[in-house]
Amino acid sequence: MKLHPGDIFKELKTFPFFNSFQDPLLMQIATITEAKEYGSHFELLCAGQKNDSLFFLRSGAIEVVVQGEVVTRLQNAGEVLGEMSVLSGRPVSATIRTTSPSTFFVINPDLLAHVQPKDREKFLFLMYQIYVVIVADRLTKTNEKAKMFESSNRKLEKAQQELETVNRNLERLIDERTLELKKKADELQVSYYSLEEKNAALMAGFKKVADLSEIKDQALDKIRKLSTGHLEPLIQQITWIEKTIEGDDKSTLAEIKKNILEFQLDLKPLEELYRLEKGVQSKRVLFADPDKKQQLVARMVLGGTGVQLDLISDLFEAERLLLQNKYDLILCDASLSEVISKAKSWNFAGEIVFMTSTEIQNYLEKLKNLSFLGHVVSRDLEDRTFTVKSILTTVTKILNEDFFGLEKYLSWGVEVNEQKIYKSSDRSITIEKMKEKFKKLGVRETLLDRCQTVSEEMLMNAIYDAPTDNHGQTLFNHLSRTVEINLSEDQACEVKYACDGNLLGVSVSDPFGGLTKETIIQYLDSCYKGFSGHSNPQEKGGAGRGLHQIIESSDLTIFNVKKNIKTEVICLFNIDSHLQKNFRKPSFHYFFK
Repeated sequence: MKLHPGDIFKELKTFPFFNSFQDPLLMQIATITEAKEYGSHFELLCAGQKNDSLFFLRSGAIEVVVQGEVVTRLQNAGEVLGEMSVLSGRPVSATIRTTSPSTFFVINPDLLAHVQPKDREKFLFLMYQIYVVIVADRLTKTNEKAKMFESSNRKLEKAQQELETVNRNLERLIDERTLELKKKADELQVSYYSLEEKNAALMAGFKKVADLSEIKDQALDKIRKLSTGHLEPLIQQITWIEKTIEGDDKSTLAEIKKNILEFQLDLKPLEELYRLEKGVQSKRVLFADPDKKQQLVARMVLGGTGVQLDLISDLFEAERLLLQNKYDLILCDASLSEVISKAKSWNFAGEIVFMTSTEIQNYLEKLKNLSFLGHVVSRDLEDRTFTVKSILTTVTKILNEDFFGLEKYLSWGVEVNEQKIYKSSDRSITIEKMKEKFKKLGVRETLLDRCQTVSEEMLMNAIYDAPTDNHGQTLFNHLSRTVEINLSEDQACEVKYACDGNLLGVSVSDPFGGLTKETIIQYLDSCYKGFSGHSNPQEKGGAGRGLHQIIESSDLTIFNVKKNIKTEVICLFNIDSHLQKNFRKPSFHYFFK
C-alpha cells in the first residue's frame, strides 16, 4: 500500500506517540515511513528473531503471545510495537500476530539506504529523536512502577515497626512479671516457714521465671517467623497476654492481633491453592483425544501440576496403557467414547470425564447410553483460554474430591460476594444487590438481564423444588411460586457472585443434593425436541423449562452435586461482547459424586 508522505504526516500527527514532535520534524519522519497491510493471523514479529523496525498500528487488532499464551490484545490506533528489540538490539521476546486484517506504519532503518548521502545524517537524527521518545516513555513507566514499589515498601516498614512495638511491649511485660516473681521470692525469705519450705518456694519461683522467660523467647521467635504455620500459636499467645494487661498496652496488643488475624485470612487462598496443587501430584491421568492440538493444550496445562500424564489418540493405545498402568482419572473426548466403554467393562476404579465440543442437543443421546458416567465437560475449541482453565479446574476438582466453589472458575484472588437466603421474598433483594454490584463494575445491561434471569430461576429451584423431608419427599414444590416460604438454618440456600474482568459468575447452592444427572439429560432432551421440558411428551406443565432457560441464558452452566449433601449450580457469562456476538454456544458441565 503506497501512501503520499503528506497523507502519512496527517495520520502520524493523530498518534499520541508523536504529540511532542514539531510539524517539520514529523513531515521528515513521514518520508521514511511505509504503510503495510497484513491479513489475519500474520506473525508480525516472532519471538527469538532479530528486529530493527518500528511498527505503529493503524487499524485492526493484534495479540501478544509469550510461550504459547496470549498475554495481551491491542487494537488502538498508534500502538507502538517492536521498540524494545530495536533499542536493545536483542532478539524479540514475544510473538506479535494479527487477529484480523490489519494495517501498520513501519519505520525501517533500511529505508535510509535510499536516502541521498548528504541527507542521511539528517534522517539518522530523526531515528535518534524517535528512540529518545521511546526511552523517555519507558523511563516514565519505570518511574511509576518505582513509586508503587516505594509505597509498598513504606507499608512493610510500618508493619515492621508495629511488630517491633509488640516485641518491646512483650519484653517490658515479661520484665515486670520477672520483678514481681523476684519480689515474691524475697518475701518468702523473711517468712516463718521452715528452711525446706523456703527452699521449695524459691525453687517454684525460679521455675516460674524460667518458664516465663521461655515463653518470651518463643513468642518473639514466632513473631520473627511470621508464616501461616506460626500465626495460630502466636494469636493464642497474644490472647493469653491480653488477659494479664490493661490500658493502652492492651489496646495496642488487640490492634496487632486484629492485623495478624486479617493477614491470616489473606493467606487462606494461598493455603487452598497449595493444598490443591499437592492433591494432584503423583496422580496418573489418561487424556484420550485424536486432536493433536488438544493433546498439546492438555500437556501444557497439566505438565506443570505434577500429574503423570499419558496422551492417546485411539482405542488401541488406550487398551495398551490401561493394561499397563493404574489411572486415577480418564479424560475422554466424545469421538473416543469406546475407550469409556472399554474401561467400564474392565471395572476401571478411577474417575472418568466425558468431553465434548459439539452443541448440547448433539450429544444428549450419547449421554443416555453412558448413564453410569458422573462427569461431563464441554469445550469450545474457539475459546482456547477458557478451555485451558476448564481442563485444569476439572482435574483439580476431581483428584482433590473438592467439587464446589464458584471461585474455581474465576481468576485467583477475586472477591466473591456471599448471601444466605432464608425467605423466598429475599431473592429479589439479593438479585438487585448483585445487579447493582455488577453495574458499578461496568457490566452491560443486556448481560445483567441474562444474569437476573438465571439467578431468579436458580433461586426458585433452590427454595421451592430442592427442600425435602427425612423421607426424601418434597416440601414446597406443590405450592404456587407466589406463596411465601421460610427456610430453617439447615434448609437455607446460598447465593455467590463475582466478576474477574473476563467472566461474570453466579452460583446458587442448596443443602439437599437431590438433583440427578438423569433429570438434567431428560429435561434438556425434551426441551430441544420441542416438548417444553417434559420427560414425558403427554405431561402438562412447565417441568424442565427452567433448567433449559438457565443453560440457554448462560455461556456455561456447571452442576456440582454430592448426593443428599449439596447441589450447586454455577452460571458463567463471558464479558467480551465480541465473543458474545460471534461465538456464544451455551453449554454445561456436570459433576456428580
